Amino acid sequence: MSNKPTIRSLAKELNLSTAAVSMALRQVGRLSEATRERVLAHARERGYAADPLVAEGMARARRGDVFQENLACLWDVDPLNLLWVEGFRASRDQRAADLGYQVEDRVVDFDTPRELEREFRVLRARGVRGIILAPMLHPRTELKLDLQHFAWVGIGFSVPEPGIRRVTRDLRRDIQRCVRALEEKGCRRIGFVESSNRAALSGDVLQAYALAWHARAGWPLTLPYYELEEGEDEAGFRTWLDDSELEGLVFGQAVESAYRDCVPNALPKVNLTLPGIPHRDPGCMPHFARSGIAAIDLIRNMLTHNEFGLPDHGETIVIESHWIEAGATIL
Repeated sequence: MSNKPTIRSLAKELNLSTAAVSMALRQVGRLSEATRERVLAHARERGYAADPLVAEGMARARRGDVFQENLACLWDVDPLNLLWVEGFRASRDQRAADLGYQVEDRVVDFDTPRELEREFRVLRARGVRGIILAPMLHPRTELKLDLQHFAWVGIGFSVPEPGIRRVTRDLRRDIQRCVRALEEKGCRRIGFVESSNRAALSGDVLQAYALAWHARAGWPLTLPYYELEEGEDEAGFRTWLDDSELEGLVFGQAVESAYRDCVPNALPKVNLTLPGIPHRDPGCMPHFARSGIAAIDLIRNMLTHNEFGLPDHGETIVIESHWIEAGATIL
């Protein structure tokens, strides 16, 4: 065996793919805990060490030296007002420091093209080469991004540009978990509801799943999916609820409280994204901590290889969400 094990050699010894070994070592991706621990234990036994760039970055961080790279994370609202992203920011900053990077949060006016162009000029002048586009409180269907001068990573479905590398939740698996929770309660007439903005950004994944599930189940509902248009009042939604005679309901990622309050308390409900504290109903919450780590790793790989703008091949890291029972605290 080589005295200096690599990810490739570890993968061969463990009979795993290099991608699986890499994800285990970086603590990201969809791997079982048993596989992750097996890889980490074998890496320690073989004396595996990260590449020199990573090692140097960690040494600099410990010494408090100047950061080798400055990154920017762009938000449409002040992240200090978003409690649900604390885990994302903490893990992101720690991973960045380990690699010798520093991340600056910046609140940007995405709706004014002149201000957006000015922001990109400022970032270039400050030597920023890597940008993370954070989850947006108000998703946009169009964004004019400076793709030429920066390495970009988008978080979740806030990014309309399909070619940007991104880190996202495993939305299809999350929908399956929500539906399974209702099926275990004996629900057969299951309805699905989502906002039109979120549906457009996620590629209508919830609608496609709703139609496919009802087709397999023999169409227990004539209209199983309801899409909430921006600014729509609750009358149409209430009519759909009354006509459908639901046994269970899956709330999408961005259903406002006014519509949630229309639903009878006795109706079993699950959430693709938990709306707040306390959680009256169970559902999924994106794993923001792992997303922060994965975003920095993607940025680092692009900067290491001087990859800017749209890549030849888009890459998406999919992170499995938490399942949280009703009344539990966000992890």
